[in-house]
Amino acid sequence: MRASTETSGPWAGTVAPPDLLATLNDGQEWADKVTEQWISIDDLGWAKTLPRLTENDRKVHPLPHGPITVPGEPSITHGLSAIFVHKKEDGRKPVKAAVIRTWGGPEQFSVETVPDPEPGPGEVIVELHASALNWHDVLVRQTGRGFTTPSILGLDGAGIRQDTGEKTVIFPGLNWGRNAAAPGRDFSILGDSTDGTYAQLVAVPVENLFPMPQHLSWAEAAALPCAGLTAYRALFKRAKLQPGETVLVIGAGSGVSTFAIMFAAAAEARVLATSSSQDKLDSVRAIGVDKGFLYTDPDWVQQVLEATGGGVDVIINGAGANLRDAMACLKPGGRIAVFGSSGGSTAAIDIPDLYWGHVSVLGTTLGSPDDFGQMLELIDRHQICPIIDSIYPLTEIVEAHRHLESRKHLGKLVLSLR
Repeated sequence: MRASTETSGPWAGTVAPPDLLATLNDGQEWADKVTEQWISIDDLGWAKTLPRLTENDRKVHPLPHGPITVPGEPSITHGLSAIFVHKKEDGRKPVKAAVIRTWGGPEQFSVETVPDPEPGPGEVIVELHASALNWHDVLVRQTGRGFTTPSILGLDGAGIRQDTGEKTVIFPGLNWGRNAAAPGRDFSILGDSTDGTYAQLVAVPVENLFPMPQHLSWAEAAALPCAGLTAYRALFKRAKLQPGETVLVIGAGSGVSTFAIMFAAAAEARVLATSSSQDKLDSVRAIGVDKGFLYTDPDWVQQVLEATGGGVDVIINGAGANLRDAMACLKPGGRIAVFGSSGGSTAAIDIPDLYWGHVSVLGTTLGSPDDFGQMLELIDRHQICPIIDSIYPLTEIVEAHRHLESRKHLGKLVLSLR
Protein backbone atom coordinates (compact mmCIF):
# COMPACT_ATOMS: atom_id res chain seq x y z
CA MET A 1 0.00 0.00 0.00
CA ARG A 2 1.53 3.30 -1.08
CA ALA A 3 0.67 6.91 -0.40
CA SER A 4 -0.94 8.93 -3.18
CA THR A 5 -1.48 12.59 -4.01
CA GLU A 6 -5.02 11.69 -5.14
CA THR A 7 -7.46 12.91 -2.50
CA SER A 8 -11.15 12.48 -1.91
CA GLY A 9 -13.95 13.98 0.19
CA PRO A 10 -13.96 17.67 1.03
CA TRP A 11 -10.28 17.98 0.07
CA ALA A 12 -10.57 16.42 -3.40
CA GLY A 13 -7.95 17.80 -5.77
CA THR A 14 -5.64 19.06 -3.03
CA VAL A 15 -2.02 17.90 -3.29
CA ALA A 16 -0.34 16.41 -0.23
CA PRO A 17 3.02 17.85 0.86
CA PRO A 18 5.91 16.00 -0.88
CA ASP A 19 7.82 15.56 2.40
CA LEU A 20 4.82 13.84 3.97
CA LEU A 21 4.49 11.54 0.97
CA ALA A 22 8.16 10.62 1.31
CA THR A 23 7.67 9.85 4.98
CA LEU A 24 4.72 7.57 4.21
CA ASN A 25 6.37 5.79 1.30
CA ASP A 26 9.75 5.24 2.92
CA GLY A 27 8.52 4.24 6.36
CA GLN A 28 6.54 1.27 7.54
CA GLU A 29 3.06 1.12 6.10
CA TRP A 30 1.18 2.76 8.93
CA ALA A 31 -2.30 1.72 7.81
CA ASP A 32 -1.46 -1.90 8.57
CA LYS A 33 -1.40 -0.88 12.21
CA VAL A 34 -5.16 -0.38 12.21
CA THR A 35 -6.68 -2.77 14.75
CA GLU A 36 -10.18 -3.12 16.08
CA GLN A 37 -9.82 -0.15 18.42
CA TRP A 38 -6.48 1.64 17.87
CA ILE A 39 -4.75 3.54 15.09
CA SER A 40 -1.07 4.31 15.55
CA ILE A 41 0.47 7.13 13.52
CA ASP A 42 3.98 6.82 14.93
CA ASP A 43 5.35 6.01 11.49
CA LEU A 44 4.37 9.50 10.31
CA GLY A 45 6.82 10.96 12.81
CA TRP A 46 4.15 12.40 15.14
CA ALA A 47 4.84 9.92 17.94
CA LYS A 48 1.27 9.93 19.15
CA THR A 49 -1.61 7.47 19.23
CA LEU A 50 -5.21 8.36 18.65
CA PRO A 51 -7.47 7.82 21.68
CA ARG A 52 -9.68 4.77 21.94
CA LEU A 53 -12.74 5.10 19.72
CA THR A 54 -16.12 5.53 21.33
CA GLU A 55 -19.40 4.02 20.18
CA ASN A 56 -19.77 6.84 17.68
CA ASP A 57 -19.17 5.72 14.11
CA ARG A 58 -16.88 8.70 13.48
CA LYS A 59 -14.44 10.70 15.54
CA VAL A 60 -12.45 13.74 14.39
CA HIS A 61 -8.88 14.29 15.61
CA PRO A 62 -6.67 17.26 14.70
CA LEU A 63 -3.48 16.61 12.76
CA PRO A 64 -0.72 19.05 11.85
CA HIS A 65 -0.36 18.05 8.20
CA GLY A 66 -2.19 18.53 4.93
CA PRO A 67 -4.54 16.17 3.11
CA ILE A 68 -3.59 12.71 1.97
CA THR A 69 -5.43 9.47 1.26
CA VAL A 70 -4.12 5.95 1.49
CA PRO A 71 -5.35 3.73 -1.38
CA GLY A 72 -6.92 0.50 -0.20
CA GLU A 73 -7.91 2.04 3.15
CA PRO A 74 -11.06 4.02 2.30
CA SER A 75 -12.16 4.02 5.93
CA ILE A 76 -9.33 6.47 6.72
CA THR A 77 -9.02 9.93 5.19
CA HIS A 78 -6.41 12.54 6.13
CA GLY A 79 -7.83 16.02 5.87
CA LEU A 80 -6.44 19.53 5.94
CA SER A 81 -6.52 19.60 9.73
CA ALA A 82 -8.06 16.37 10.88
CA ILE A 83 -8.26 12.64 10.41
CA PHE A 84 -11.69 11.07 10.09
CA VAL A 85 -11.78 7.59 11.61
CA HIS A 86 -14.76 5.59 10.44
CA LYS A 87 -15.85 2.42 12.23
CA LYS A 88 -18.37 -0.17 11.15
CA GLU A 89 -21.43 -0.24 13.37
CA ASP A 90 -20.44 -3.54 14.96
CA GLY A 91 -16.92 -2.29 15.65
CA ARG A 92 -15.19 -4.65 13.19
CA LYS A 93 -12.72 -3.61 10.52
CA PRO A 94 -13.81 -3.38 6.89
CA VAL A 95 -13.25 -6.57 4.87
CA LYS A 96 -10.28 -6.64 2.49
CA ALA A 97 -10.11 -8.84 -0.61
CA ALA A 98 -8.03 -9.23 -3.77
CA VAL A 99 -10.49 -8.44 -6.56
CA ILE A 100 -10.20 -9.17 -10.28
CA ARG A 101 -12.20 -6.88 -12.59
CA THR A 102 -10.50 -7.82 -15.87
CA TRP A 103 -9.04 -11.23 -16.68
CA GLY A 104 -5.33 -11.18 -17.50
CA GLY A 105 -1.96 -10.94 -15.78
CA PRO A 106 -1.16 -10.68 -12.06
CA GLU A 107 -1.36 -6.89 -12.29
CA GLN A 108 -5.14 -7.18 -12.65
CA PHE A 109 -5.48 -7.85 -8.92
CA SER A 110 -6.64 -4.93 -6.79
CA VAL A 111 -6.85 -5.09 -3.00
CA GLU A 112 -10.13 -3.44 -2.10
CA THR A 113 -12.60 -3.03 0.74
CA VAL A 114 -15.61 -5.22 -0.04
CA PRO A 115 -18.99 -5.80 1.60
CA ASP A 116 -19.28 -8.57 4.15
CA PRO A 117 -20.40 -11.80 2.45
CA GLU A 118 -24.01 -12.76 3.05
CA PRO A 119 -24.35 -16.45 4.00
CA GLY A 120 -27.00 -18.38 2.13
CA PRO A 121 -29.06 -21.26 3.53
CA GLY A 122 -26.74 -23.81 5.12
CA GLU A 123 -23.70 -21.54 4.83
CA VAL A 124 -21.31 -20.24 7.47
CA ILE A 125 -19.02 -17.20 7.48
CA VAL A 126 -15.36 -18.03 8.07
CA GLU A 127 -12.93 -15.36 9.28
CA LEU A 128 -9.93 -16.40 7.22
CA HIS A 129 -6.44 -16.13 8.63
CA ALA A 130 -4.63 -17.53 5.59
CA SER A 131 -5.24 -18.61 2.01
CA ALA A 132 -3.00 -20.40 -0.46
CA LEU A 133 -2.29 -20.02 -4.17
CA ASN A 134 -2.90 -22.76 -6.74
CA TRP A 135 -2.19 -23.11 -10.44
CA HIS A 136 -5.95 -23.28 -10.95
CA ASP A 137 -6.11 -19.67 -9.77
CA VAL A 138 -3.63 -18.67 -12.48
CA LEU A 139 -5.62 -20.41 -15.21
CA VAL A 140 -8.87 -18.72 -14.16
CA ARG A 141 -7.19 -15.34 -13.73
CA GLN A 142 -5.66 -15.47 -17.21
CA THR A 143 -8.79 -16.27 -19.23
CA GLY A 144 -11.78 -16.25 -16.89
CA ARG A 145 -12.88 -19.67 -18.17
CA GLY A 146 -16.36 -18.30 -18.73
CA PHE A 147 -16.79 -16.89 -15.21
CA THR A 148 -17.90 -13.32 -14.56
CA THR A 149 -16.16 -10.32 -13.02
CA PRO A 150 -15.66 -8.79 -10.55
CA SER A 151 -14.29 -11.94 -8.97
CA ILE A 152 -12.55 -12.96 -5.76
CA LEU A 153 -10.46 -16.05 -6.53
CA GLY A 154 -9.05 -18.64 -4.12
CA LEU A 155 -10.06 -22.16 -3.10
CA ASP A 156 -7.76 -22.82 -0.13
CA GLY A 157 -8.30 -21.33 3.30
CA ALA A 158 -8.13 -21.75 7.05
CA GLY A 159 -9.78 -19.58 9.68
CA ILE A 160 -12.36 -19.32 12.45
CA ARG A 161 -16.02 -20.22 12.09
CA GLN A 162 -18.19 -17.28 13.11
CA ASP A 163 -20.97 -19.59 14.30
CA THR A 164 -18.89 -21.71 16.72
CA GLY A 165 -15.53 -19.97 17.10
CA GLU A 166 -13.72 -23.17 16.08
CA LYS A 167 -10.61 -23.31 13.93
CA THR A 168 -11.44 -24.78 10.54
CA VAL A 169 -9.94 -25.74 7.20
CA ILE A 170 -12.09 -25.54 4.07
CA PHE A 171 -12.84 -28.40 1.67
CA PRO A 172 -12.73 -26.57 -1.70
CA GLY A 173 -15.18 -28.66 -3.74
CA LEU A 174 -18.84 -27.67 -4.02
CA ASN A 175 -21.61 -30.22 -4.73
CA TRP A 176 -19.41 -33.29 -5.21
CA GLY A 177 -22.44 -35.58 -5.18
CA ARG A 178 -22.98 -39.15 -3.98
CA ASN A 179 -20.64 -41.00 -6.35
CA ALA A 180 -17.25 -41.53 -4.69
CA ALA A 181 -15.69 -42.40 -8.06
CA ALA A 182 -16.20 -38.97 -9.62
CA PRO A 183 -17.96 -35.64 -8.98
CA GLY A 184 -21.49 -35.05 -10.23
CA ARG A 185 -22.81 -32.63 -12.84
CA ASP A 186 -23.25 -29.78 -10.39
CA PHE A 187 -19.68 -29.96 -9.07
CA SER A 188 -17.81 -26.67 -8.92
CA ILE A 189 -14.83 -25.17 -7.13
CA LEU A 190 -14.85 -22.48 -4.48
CA GLY A 191 -13.71 -19.19 -5.99
CA ASP A 192 -14.84 -19.92 -9.55
CA SER A 193 -18.49 -18.89 -9.76
CA THR A 194 -18.55 -17.96 -6.07
CA ASP A 195 -16.36 -15.56 -4.09
CA GLY A 196 -13.27 -17.38 -2.89
CA THR A 197 -10.62 -17.22 -0.20
CA TYR A 198 -8.50 -14.27 -1.36
CA ALA A 199 -10.46 -12.32 1.25
CA GLN A 200 -10.69 -11.90 5.00
CA LEU A 201 -14.23 -13.33 5.11
CA VAL A 202 -15.83 -16.05 3.01
CA ALA A 203 -19.23 -17.78 3.03
CA VAL A 204 -19.09 -21.56 2.55
CA PRO A 205 -21.48 -24.49 3.06
CA VAL A 206 -21.23 -25.88 6.57
CA GLU A 207 -20.47 -29.36 5.21
CA ASN A 208 -17.26 -27.95 3.68
CA LEU A 209 -15.80 -27.09 7.09
CA PHE A 210 -13.46 -29.57 8.77
CA PRO A 211 -11.58 -29.26 12.08
CA MET A 212 -8.13 -27.79 11.56
CA PRO A 213 -5.26 -30.12 12.59
CA GLN A 214 -3.98 -28.84 15.91
CA HIS A 215 -0.28 -29.16 15.10
CA LEU A 216 -0.47 -26.84 12.08
CA SER A 217 -0.08 -23.09 11.82
CA TRP A 218 -2.64 -21.00 9.93
CA ALA A 219 -0.36 -20.90 6.88
CA GLU A 220 0.22 -24.66 6.94
CA ALA A 221 -3.48 -25.43 7.31
CA ALA A 222 -4.37 -23.09 4.43
CA ALA A 223 -1.81 -24.86 2.23
CA LEU A 224 -3.58 -28.21 2.61
CA PRO A 225 -6.88 -28.31 0.72
CA CYS A 226 -6.30 -28.32 -3.04
CA ALA A 227 -2.74 -29.67 -3.29
CA GLY A 228 -3.00 -32.08 -0.38
CA LEU A 229 -6.35 -33.50 -1.48
CA THR A 230 -5.19 -33.89 -5.09
CA ALA A 231 -2.07 -35.78 -3.98
CA TYR A 232 -4.00 -37.98 -1.54
CA ARG A 233 -6.64 -39.05 -4.06
CA ALA A 234 -4.07 -39.61 -6.82
CA LEU A 235 -1.94 -41.87 -4.61
CA PHE A 236 -4.46 -43.84 -2.61
CA LYS A 237 -7.85 -43.74 -4.34
CA ARG A 238 -6.80 -43.77 -7.99
CA ALA A 239 -3.34 -45.42 -8.12
CA LYS A 240 -4.02 -47.44 -4.93
CA LEU A 241 -0.43 -47.21 -3.70
CA GLN A 242 0.56 -50.02 -1.30
CA PRO A 243 3.31 -50.20 1.34
CA GLY A 244 6.58 -51.43 -0.14
CA GLU A 245 5.79 -50.22 -3.66
CA THR A 246 7.89 -47.67 -5.53
CA VAL A 247 6.36 -44.37 -6.64
CA LEU A 248 7.88 -41.81 -9.01
CA VAL A 249 6.73 -38.19 -8.54
CA ILE A 250 7.19 -36.17 -11.72
CA GLY A 251 8.24 -32.55 -11.19
CA ALA A 252 9.28 -32.29 -7.55
CA GLY A 253 8.72 -28.81 -6.19
CA SER A 254 5.04 -28.05 -6.70
CA GLY A 255 2.54 -28.13 -3.87
CA VAL A 256 0.93 -31.38 -5.07
CA SER A 257 4.33 -33.01 -5.60
CA THR A 258 5.64 -32.21 -2.13
CA PHE A 259 2.44 -33.57 -0.57
CA ALA A 260 2.67 -36.71 -2.74
CA ILE A 261 6.23 -37.28 -1.56
CA MET A 262 5.34 -36.91 2.13
CA PHE A 263 2.15 -38.99 1.89
CA ALA A 264 3.88 -41.82 -0.01
CA ALA A 265 6.77 -41.87 2.47
CA ALA A 266 4.27 -42.01 5.34
CA ALA A 267 2.63 -45.00 3.61
CA GLU A 268 6.01 -46.81 3.64
CA ALA A 269 6.56 -46.63 -0.11
CA ARG A 270 9.90 -45.98 -1.76
CA VAL A 271 9.78 -42.49 -3.28
CA LEU A 272 11.64 -41.27 -6.35
CA ALA A 273 11.30 -37.85 -7.96
CA THR A 274 12.23 -35.89 -11.07
CA SER A 275 12.95 -32.20 -11.56
CA SER A 276 14.81 -29.82 -13.85
CA SER A 277 16.58 -28.43 -10.75
CA GLN A 278 19.24 -30.27 -8.77
CA ASP A 279 18.62 -27.88 -5.87
CA LYS A 280 14.98 -29.00 -5.70
CA LEU A 281 15.98 -32.66 -5.83
CA ASP A 282 18.43 -32.08 -2.98
CA SER A 283 15.72 -30.31 -0.97
CA VAL A 284 13.04 -32.99 -1.30
CA ARG A 285 15.35 -35.67 0.06
CA ALA A 286 14.58 -34.22 3.48
CA ILE A 287 10.86 -35.03 3.10
CA GLY A 288 11.17 -38.61 1.88
CA VAL A 289 12.75 -38.87 -1.59
CA ASP A 290 15.19 -41.77 -1.87
CA LYS A 291 16.63 -40.84 -5.28
CA GLY A 292 16.17 -38.00 -7.73
CA PHE A 293 16.56 -37.64 -11.49
CA LEU A 294 17.03 -34.60 -13.71
CA TYR A 295 14.51 -34.92 -16.54
CA THR A 296 16.72 -32.56 -18.53
CA ASP A 297 19.14 -35.50 -18.91
CA PRO A 298 18.46 -37.28 -22.23
CA ASP A 299 18.69 -40.70 -20.58
CA TRP A 300 16.65 -39.99 -17.44
CA VAL A 301 14.15 -42.76 -18.23
CA GLN A 302 16.97 -45.31 -18.46
CA GLN A 303 18.35 -44.02 -15.17
CA VAL A 304 14.99 -44.70 -13.50
CA LEU A 305 14.80 -48.21 -14.95
CA GLU A 306 18.32 -49.03 -13.76
CA ALA A 307 17.71 -47.61 -10.27
CA THR A 308 14.54 -49.68 -9.84
CA GLY A 309 15.54 -52.89 -11.54
CA GLY A 310 12.88 -52.59 -14.22
CA GLY A 311 10.49 -49.76 -13.37
CA VAL A 312 8.21 -48.25 -10.75
CA ASP A 313 4.77 -49.33 -9.59
CA VAL A 314 3.12 -45.89 -9.53
CA ILE A 315 3.73 -42.51 -11.16
CA ILE A 316 2.18 -39.22 -10.03
CA ASN A 317 2.24 -36.84 -13.00
CA GLY A 318 1.15 -33.21 -13.13
CA ALA A 319 2.95 -32.34 -16.36
CA GLY A 320 0.72 -34.35 -18.70
CA ALA A 321 2.58 -33.86 -21.96
CA ASN A 322 5.47 -36.19 -21.02
CA LEU A 323 3.15 -39.18 -20.76
CA ARG A 324 5.16 -41.36 -23.17
CA ASP A 325 8.40 -40.99 -21.18
CA ALA A 326 6.54 -41.43 -17.90
CA MET A 327 4.89 -44.65 -19.09
CA ALA A 328 8.31 -45.97 -20.09
CA CYS A 329 9.33 -45.79 -16.42
CA LEU A 330 6.55 -48.18 -15.32
CA LYS A 331 6.99 -51.87 -14.65
CA PRO A 332 4.35 -54.17 -16.27
CA GLY A 333 0.97 -53.58 -14.66
CA GLY A 334 2.01 -50.15 -13.38
CA ARG A 335 -0.35 -47.24 -12.74
CA ILE A 336 0.05 -43.58 -13.63
CA ALA A 337 -2.19 -40.92 -12.11
CA VAL A 338 -2.37 -37.68 -14.11
CA PHE A 339 -3.62 -34.65 -12.18
CA GLY A 340 -2.52 -31.74 -14.39
CA SER A 341 -1.26 -30.52 -17.74
CA SER A 342 1.34 -27.91 -16.79
CA GLY A 343 3.66 -29.25 -19.49
CA GLY A 344 1.01 -29.20 -22.23
CA SER A 345 -2.57 -30.25 -22.85
CA THR A 346 -1.85 -33.02 -25.39
CA ALA A 347 0.38 -36.09 -25.27
CA ALA A 348 1.33 -38.82 -27.75
CA ILE A 349 1.76 -42.41 -26.56
CA ASP A 350 2.51 -45.72 -28.23
CA ILE A 351 -0.72 -47.68 -27.90
CA PRO A 352 0.99 -51.11 -28.01
CA ASP A 353 3.05 -50.07 -24.97
CA LEU A 354 -0.24 -49.36 -23.22
CA TYR A 355 -1.86 -52.74 -23.74
CA TRP A 356 1.25 -54.96 -23.79
CA GLY A 357 2.37 -53.31 -20.58
CA HIS A 358 -1.06 -53.63 -18.96
CA VAL A 359 -0.64 -49.98 -17.97
CA SER A 360 -3.41 -48.06 -16.20
CA VAL A 361 -3.61 -44.33 -16.99
CA LEU A 362 -5.82 -42.65 -14.40
CA GLY A 363 -7.19 -39.12 -14.49
CA THR A 364 -7.73 -37.35 -11.19
CA THR A 365 -8.24 -33.93 -9.63
CA LEU A 366 -9.17 -32.77 -6.14
CA GLY A 367 -11.30 -35.39 -4.34
CA SER A 368 -14.48 -36.08 -2.40
CA PRO A 369 -15.39 -34.84 1.09
CA ASP A 370 -14.61 -38.35 2.40
CA ASP A 371 -11.18 -38.18 0.75
CA PHE A 372 -10.60 -34.84 2.44
CA GLY A 373 -11.46 -36.18 5.87
CA GLN A 374 -9.21 -39.21 5.36
CA MET A 375 -6.36 -36.96 4.20
CA LEU A 376 -6.68 -34.90 7.41
CA GLU A 377 -6.56 -38.10 9.46
CA LEU A 378 -3.33 -39.13 7.67
CA ILE A 379 -1.81 -35.71 8.32
CA ASP A 380 -2.79 -35.81 11.98
CA ARG A 381 -1.63 -39.40 12.49
CA HIS A 382 1.82 -38.76 11.01
CA GLN A 383 2.07 -35.10 12.13
CA ILE A 384 2.79 -34.06 8.55
CA CYS A 385 3.49 -30.36 7.99
CA PRO A 386 3.10 -28.82 4.52
CA ILE A 387 6.15 -27.32 2.85
CA ILE A 388 5.73 -23.53 2.69
CA ASP A 389 7.90 -21.67 0.19
CA SER A 390 6.76 -18.12 1.00
CA ILE A 391 4.10 -16.20 2.91
CA TYR A 392 2.85 -12.93 1.40
CA PRO A 393 0.54 -10.30 2.87
CA LEU A 394 -2.66 -9.82 0.89
CA THR A 395 -1.35 -6.46 -0.31
CA GLU A 396 1.38 -8.34 -2.22
CA ILE A 397 -0.97 -10.62 -4.15
CA VAL A 398 0.51 -9.45 -7.47
CA GLU A 399 4.04 -10.42 -6.41
CA ALA A 400 2.77 -13.75 -5.06
CA HIS A 401 1.17 -14.66 -8.40
CA ARG A 402 4.29 -13.66 -10.29
CA HIS A 403 6.31 -15.94 -8.02
CA LEU A 404 3.89 -18.79 -8.68
CA GLU A 405 4.14 -18.31 -12.44
CA SER A 406 7.95 -18.31 -12.28
CA ARG A 407 7.82 -21.97 -11.11
CA LYS A 408 10.83 -21.32 -8.90
CA HIS A 409 9.06 -22.18 -5.67
CA LEU A 410 9.34 -25.33 -3.57
CA GLY A 411 6.06 -26.14 -1.88
CA LYS A 412 3.16 -23.76 -1.34
CA LEU A 413 2.75 -20.00 -1.59
CA VAL A 414 0.46 -18.61 1.11
CA LEU A 415 -1.38 -15.35 1.72
CA SER A 416 -1.56 -13.99 5.27
CA LEU A 417 -4.95 -12.33 5.77
CA ARG A 418 -4.72 -11.04 9.35
